[in-house]
Amino acid sequence: MSILNVGTRALMANQVVLQTTGNNIANVNTPGYSRQSAVLQTVEGQFTGGGYIGRGVDVATIQRSYSDFLIRQSALS
Repeated sequence: MSILNVGTRALMANQVVLQTTGNNIANVNTPGYSRQSAVLQTVEGQFTGGGYIGRGVDVATIQRSYSDFLIRQSALS
């Protein structure tokens, strides 16, 4: 894997982070919307004769953040 591929992986993963952030901003006033965040993970390294070489990062998942307390409070309103 070349260094260009590692850079491409990083750019693509961070594009998802920016899209998720933009989605959060666009929905800040939407009733019932809860914030999302992209979780990045390291791609397993590639073994060479001298050790491992990093292969970049991928998006593991998109997590939705919410508060049980706030959900209960809004149900009582």
